[in-house]
Amino acid sequence: MTEYNNMWVITELKEDGTPANVSLELLTTALSLAAKVGEKVYSVLIGSDLDKAQEVCKNYGADGVVLVR
Repeated sequence: MTEYNNMWVITELKEDGTPANVSLELLTTALSLAAKVGEKVYSVLIGSDLDKAQEVCKNYGADGVVLVR
């Protein structure tokens, strides 16, 4: 059996470049679940000019942010 580790949240961005509220809700839920099983949570951002969104995700508690430009 393959062992899976960590959680990834594909983060939707609003037109102003910040994460959509629903994505932040998912990130918060993932952080809660991950804490119970000792895993990490990564936010995945797709697009350009991702600096603002990256900062918000880190402030919400993401262990890491993956940028796809």
